[in-house]
Amino acid sequence: QALEISKQIGDKANESKITINIGEFYRSQEEYEKALNYYQQALTISKKIGSTGFEDASLNNIGLVYTSLGKYQKALDYYQQALVVSQKNGKKAFEGRVLHNIGVLDFTQGEYFQAEKPFLAAIKIWESLRTKLTDDQKISILEQYTNSYYYLQDALIAQNKINQALEISERGRARALIDLLAKKEQSNP
Repeated sequence: QALEISKQIGDKANESKITINIGEFYRSQEEYEKALNYYQQALTISKKIGSTGFEDASLNNIGLVYTSLGKYQKALDYYQQALVVSQKNGKKAFEGRVLHNIGVLDFTQGEYFQAEKPFLAAIKIWESLRTKLTDDQKISILEQYTNSYYYLQDALIAQNKINQALEISERGRARALIDLLAKKEQSNP
């Protein structure tokens, strides 16, 4: 219904956003062809109206579908396009998300050495953003942030780089402790 209303009133930005959300629903139900159809529609709308915010999301989500379908080269192509758009527009948090997805793609294919670079880049972004975000924003990227650490640890272990994996594990815990101490300090001025 929301999609129809957006179409009727000519709100293309909202139409694109709702179309992405419908795609998300179908992707969560593993109905990948339907999801892909909606993401492609959102991408077309976003490009027409110049909405880079929905363009990078559409590209990334198409990459997620192709990853789920095992079409890894196509997934990588879409992730790389999403990365370019997010970098161009200075959307660091989204850039971190796309880098994480590229790392997962490499990891899924057993390319553990290749997965290190995007995971490290994603972690670097998460850490740089950590101090600039509100608590609500931190919560929204926390899962992605910690997943990048876990995947990187697993990639290092798979390569028998145990000491580096331990260092990453400690680094992740240290960041969590720093955040906890900072929050405690803010609540007790």
